[in-house]
Amino acid sequence: MSQQENEPDEPNVGAIYVIIVICILTVIGSIWGLAEYKGHLDKKLQDSINQAVFEQKEQTLKNEAPSKAIIEQKLKEAKRGDFNGL
Repeated sequence: MSQQENEPDEPNVGAIYVIIVICILTVIGSIWGLAEYKGHLDKKLQDSINQAVFEQKEQTLKNEAPSKAIIEQKLKEAKRGDFNGL
């Protein structure tokens, strides 16, 4: 057999740089995507809170409507002078 001398392997520096750049871009893209997703979730949460407050206010007004009608009727009677007391 002949003795063959193996040359030392030299890494492909260009490929290593490309891999590093791809990894960095992937990390940056992931962080940006997660930040956008968090913003979307925060907006959804704020919208649901606003909707709940609006619905609660509407329900309160609906529940108070009969009492308000009675009070307004009594005030009209009082202005006419037919006030019998509350």
